[in-house]
Amino acid sequence: MAAGADGPPTRAPLSVRICDAACVGFALWTLCSHAVVAAGGTLGWLILLYGVAAGALVAGLVRARQSAWLAPEPGRAAAAPTPRPRALYRVQMAGLALGIASTWAVVSIGSPILAWWTTASILLGAAVPFLLLEAPVCLPPRGGRKLEMALALLAALCVLYTLAAHRPDADDAFYVNLAVGAVDRPDLPLLAIDTLHGRDDLPIHLSVYRLHSYELLCGAVALLTGIPAIYVFHWIAASAAAALIPLSHAALFRLLLPRLWLAATAVLVIVLASVGETHRWYGNFAFVRIWQGKGILLFVFLPLICVQAIRFAMHPSPRGWLLLAAAQVSALGCSANAIWAAPGAAFTGMACVLRPRRGDLRRLAVGATASLYVLAAGLLVKRGMATDGPAMQRVYESGSRLADAFTRTLGDSWLQALGIGAISIAWACSRRGLAQRFAIAVPLLVTLGHLPPDVRGVLQREGISVA
Repeated sequence: MAAGADGPPTRAPLSVRICDAACVGFALWTLCSHAVVAAGGTLGWLILLYGVAAGALVAGLVRARQSAWLAPEPGRAAAAPTPRPRALYRVQMAGLALGIASTWAVVSIGSPILAWWTTASILLGAAVPFLLLEAPVCLPPRGGRKLEMALALLAALCVLYTLAAHRPDADDAFYVNLAVGAVDRPDLPLLAIDTLHGRDDLPIHLSVYRLHSYELLCGAVALLTGIPAIYVFHWIAASAAAALIPLSHAALFRLLLPRLWLAATAVLVIVLASVGETHRWYGNFAFVRIWQGKGILLFVFLPLICVQAIRFAMHPSPRGWLLLAAAQVSALGCSANAIWAAPGAAFTGMACVLRPRRGDLRRLAVGATASLYVLAAGLLVKRGMATDGPAMQRVYESGSRLADAFTRTLGDSWLQALGIGAISIAWACSRRGLAQRFAIAVPLLVTLGHLPPDVRGVLQREGISVA
């Protein structure tokens, strides 16, 4: 969405509106799925309910276009570019040098705890002057027919690559079966019975899967078209999701890198398609497994949550709040991991724009309410899950889980060193603007919130008593 420095956003290009429509449409399907699953209904009831709800939504949107209540409010826009004090450039260069030195030290010593402390310290130091004190700077993105045509071509190439390169995965035995079971056993309540093993006396093995709606959508397509469910996953769903990967990231890069958004999107696609040496590397959840809900969560809806959060923080409105909530509900329909990932992405996106001031904190509080449905769904599901048994109460050596996270995602060779280094110095290599703020806020919140080492264990081994 093109956002000027003096007023509310103008009409978004078609690719961004497609992403918004995907959020709204799939969020509505997810809400209908949750209602039918909770009521013990079948796939036929879900299709009927969605048809009625979608018709009502379209009628409501037609009426809303005639009023102003969905229009963005003329709130505080991002500050226009002003000369940055020379001292901040020195801080940026010092942060770059410190990040390179710390990365070399971490790679040489091989300590995940050292990696965490150095990364957290560098990002915390950068957050004070560049994130908390300096006003955000946002420029309107470059536009034009040629850029939009190039993005459409890139999306088409991603679809062709996905259809040629995607591979089967063991998880399909369960995920595809959710759709197959809904189609082959229309008499059974949705996501209640373990249909994988052909028995009607076993419940679904994890209740969190009752929050999924993506597999039910593939089942609905299979039922309505007569196409086998596995083909719907590997052909139709994979093609649609592959096209949305560059579109969703282009929507994000329009905000972060307004002059280079197309080049950044192309580089992202190249990296995802070319790097695959580690099983849980990002590229191995992208085009080659994009028919699975977890891949769509990671590469379609998480970027869109950040987009909606940034847009809402810059120009709050009922429309922006609804889109932010819809993106998170859509993410939940793809994977239950969205219970924590979607609110985290929303908070991070708003933190890229807002500062600790009264008006900004009020916007943050209002924006946080868009996550209530996802959080409430997680709490309800948690109440129905069995408590962790002895196998889940292991005692890990300090830093072992952090090291495992690095190795599983980045491997144990040059890719890990490059990844750790990028986390520490990406902000210092970025030009002034939302991209720099994003490069500070995202890794900082992930480092502090999701990857903390066992500090208690470290202190105890050093002879320091911890109550």
